[in-house]
Amino acid sequence: DRPFLRVPCSWRIPDRGSRGKSSFPENPFFAYFIRRGHSVSKTAGERKLKEKRNRVIIISSVSGGGKTTLVNLLTQKHPELKSAITATSRPPRPGEVHEEHYHFYSLEDFARMIEQNELLEHAFVHGNYYGVPVRQVYDRLEKGESVVLNIDVQGMRAVKQRLGEKVLSIFILPPDRETWERRLRSRGTDD
Repeated sequence: DRPFLRVPCSWRIPDRGSRGKSSFPENPFFAYFIRRGHSVSKTAGERKLKEKRNRVIIISSVSGGGKTTLVNLLTQKHPELKSAITATSRPPRPGEVHEEHYHFYSLEDFARMIEQNELLEHAFVHGNYYGVPVRQVYDRLEKGESVVLNIDVQGMRAVKQRLGEKVLSIFILPPDRETWERRLRSRGTDD
């Protein structure tokens, strides 16, 4: 097994088919899930993942690599997967809503959360803190649900160290350098 699966973020997660004919098993993203302890329903037309056990699925990438897009597509197509909401000390971007897109905290509140060990992982990136509140991950695991984390490589390493075999990590790359630069420049928020 490789520690990472390189998934170009231009790949689409397939829609549910009507006759069971699809390229679902050939899609390396889902083939990796199957090899890592998940099974695909044998019912014609179903592509729903049936978890043999709950997992922490980490989607990591460089800033602007397509993590959020992939996580949103994955959780829309597979509602049994729940996405954890990251905490940050940065101000909201236009259109972002507290507790929907991120948990927005002041630097002081974030520092308190770090001190009280309330974060599964945390990092200082582009002048702001980011981290995953530990309680929301553990609550979902205790309910038997799998949880998807949208974090950077540094955070992925910290979570793998803390949760071990519960973690499935996937690293994605932008389709190409020009697309990646365009994404970052259009944001105008990352250095």
